[in-house]
Amino acid sequence: MLDDAAKGHFTVVRVVWRDRLVRFGVAWIERYLSVVGVTVDVLREHGDTSVGEELIDDFMALPASLSGRFYQFAVEAESTPSSRPMRQHGLLG
Repeated sequence: MLDDAAKGHFTVVRVVWRDRLVRFGVAWIERYLSVVGVTVDVLREHGDTSVGEELIDDFMALPASLSGRFYQFAVEAESTPSSRPMRQHGLLG
């Protein structure tokens, strides 16, 4: 992302929360991006929501993240020859 920013491939980075841009060094990254002409657009500041709302947002993100992994696991399991007995017994879709 930093290389693309320096090359001018984009001018805005949008993030939901400021600390989701990077795990550490947010101020440094924002400063670097501003030097290369990129602005950081933060959609929600932490003061905008309650702790309970943040917790719910994080909790709701878990099923979305895991569903993709479960789907990938199911596709891989279905494509292997060893999955045929599992399918015959109704253990796979």
